[in-house]
Amino acid sequence: MTNIEGTPGFDLIEGTQISDRIFAFEGFDIVYGMSGDDFLSGNQETDILNGGLGSDTIYGGKDSDFLEGGPDNDWIFGDLGNDTLHGDEGNNILTGGSEDDVFAIGRENGDTIFLPMIRYPQLNAEIITDFGNGQDLIKLLEGITFDDLIIFEQAGDTIIQDSLTGEYLAIVRGVSQLQREDFIPFT
Repeated sequence: MTNIEGTPGFDLIEGTQISDRIFAFEGFDIVYGMSGDDFLSGNQETDILNGGLGSDTIYGGKDSDFLEGGPDNDWIFGDLGNDTLHGDEGNNILTGGSEDDVFAIGRENGDTIFLPMIRYPQLNAEIITDFGNGQDLIKLLEGITFDDLIIFEQAGDTIIQDSLTGEYLAIVRGVSQLQREDFIPFT
């Protein structure tokens, strides 16, 4: 595993083809993990973090960050600030943290992947762990509209399904209801 550290200023950091631990530190930073199962930490200031290939752990830190997983199963934590979290492909765990966050969801068109630690192992969907009604928002990607969605409650969670493809888009933990106002339409 390679350790890569940024500086107190602006950094543009690209990981290696193996697993990396990348710490961006202070300043606005852009970090791309490349291949391998990476750990990315943005720390302070607004950052753009992308895990790339591999099952990554991405931690935004302070301030408002844009966090994207990549094509595998990722754990994404926004922490402080108004963050945007996009798991991309795979089964991803998205936790916004404090303040107002945006969770981006879209169609995957991929194979079903099983994660034994979730309640719904048959679903290939984003897992949103801390959605706050009236605080956080869900951004629809890839031409999806609110009217395309099937939204239903199961076991205290809300499941979002695409009515056009039948694909499960997200499981919103601990939320029993979602309204049109909880979504940002595709533009």
